[in-house]
Amino acid sequence: MRQNQLGIFDISNAKTSSNGVPADGGIMNNANVAIKDNEISRLKEELAGTRSLLSSWEEKINQARTACEAWQKESAMAQKKVELALKEKGDAMSKTAQLAKEVEILSGGPHLHVVKRVADLKGMPLNMLKAIEIQLRKDLQEVEKVNLNINVLRDPINI
Repeated sequence: MRQNQLGIFDISNAKTSSNGVPADGGIMNNANVAIKDNEISRLKEELAGTRSLLSSWEEKINQARTACEAWQKESAMAQKKVELALKEKGDAMSKTAQLAKEVEILSGGPHLHVVKRVADLKGMPLNMLKAIEIQLRKDLQEVEKVNLNINVLRDPINI
């Protein structure tokens, strides 16, 4: 009796007598059948275990796919929310700029409102004070022009 490459015993080459009974009296044949049955049982169990393991792996793969799809949907929804928020931010920034222009127009333009409180001047840096001074000089010039025009219109002879 020989073992093949798969580890299964080959009983096809067992020696038999002329009446079909094995030459060793049937003892080897019974042993071969028992070994073969044990090997078949072991292989069936191994196959069942492998199928069970494969089924478990397939279930885990399906769970991973489901989770991946859910994450992709969640990511797409988050991206849409981001795009919407950015659009709303842009709209709000535009509206803010528009309202700032309206406030400037309604308050008489950029002149004559450089300093809000005189008490704040002491804590300002020198470059800011110089900028305020320049702006105030321009404002003063504008006031003098308006004053001159008003005086000319009232009394053109005395000027």
